[in-house]
Amino acid sequence: MLDYYTMIIFGAQHQVDLLNKILWSLITSKFIFSLLLFWEPNTIQKLGLKSKTLYNKPTL
Repeated sequence: MLDYYTMIIFGAQHQVDLLNKILWSLITSKFIFSLLLFWEPNTIQKLGLKSKTLYNKPTL
């Protein structure tokens, strides 16, 4: 009987841990996504400049 209750408690704890992991992953992914959106124009310009300079290089 005691093992049954401990199993239920540990199962519930496992579910709570899983929910916490899901919640934290959602929060961190949202934070990372907003950072990417914030930095995106600069990186696009840099990539564009790099690709233009590479494209205009004369082939030897």
